Amino acid sequence: MSVRSVASFLRAASGRLALGALLGLLLFAAETAWLLKAGVVGVDIPLDGPYAALAAAVRPLLPGVILRVAAVYAVAGGLLGLAAAVLARA
Repeated sequence: MSVRSVASFLRAASGRLALGALLGLLLFAAETAWLLKAGVVGVDIPLDGPYAALAAAVRPLLPGVILRVAAVYAVAGGLLGLAAAVLARA
């Protein structure tokens, strides 16, 4: 395997890695929008009584959890894009 073919493979693989990560983030956004639109998540539950304390404790943690899940989607999409690049080369 020559240096030129390795460089061209890395260039193509990095593009597919970025495209896979972007598609992973788009999938995360689409699933989140669908869940919120369908009302499946329980966003509209009444927050009185014991649920108020639970919501107050959980609400500050939600942005971090959402960012972690989005990062996992991006990494998984990138790895699938990289796997597609390797399989397309074989």
